Amino acid sequence: MEDDSDASGIFTGTLEDFLKTRKPGEEILHSPEKPVNPMGNWYDCCEYQCKICNETHWSNLRFHWHITKKHNIKSTKDYRVYYGNPDVLPRYHQCQLCLKRMVWEGTRIRDHLKRHVHPEKPTLEQYGERFKKYILKEITRLKVKREDMPEDLRVELESTAKNRVVPTINLRKSANQEYMDQLNQYVEQYPKT
Repeated sequence: MEDDSDASGIFTGTLEDFLKTRKPGEEILHSPEKPVNPMGNWYDCCEYQCKICNETHWSNLRFHWHITKKHNIKSTKDYRVYYGNPDVLPRYHQCQLCLKRMVWEGTRIRDHLKRHVHPEKPTLEQYGERFKKYILKEITRLKVKREDMPEDLRVELESTAKNRVVPTINLRKSANQEYMDQLNQYVEQYPKT
């Protein structure tokens, strides 16, 4: 596989390509002695909750690693077929260059910046550094678990979530499920006599 890192060493390929370079559960762990940088992973501000064990993750990638490692589910698509959407309550980021709103998730923001109509096409890190003050203010307000957030913010986010247009995803059933559906159709069509 070709290297999808830019000059700064930051991975710029698709999420699927990035996952091929990692093992499930492999991530940077913060040392308890070192303070956590609030700008670290600023681009992951959406809450994902596993409906199997109720564990919460702030990153689509970490959620993916969780379901593959802990529950042996092949992909987020497969998870959605059986358990629905893991998004707890979408948070939105407004691009400070073009003012377009998008779900506040790393891959969405990165892809937006790569395809940006604005003449500047900064990396996530460059963008984060440039708009650090705005981002820190928003993270402080939004990166709070749903049950811990102020009621007025929760109502605002729930209202936005109800009105958002979600593209329809054609979720393919697993091969086992397709086989069982075909078998059930056959049994219904040709009952025992």
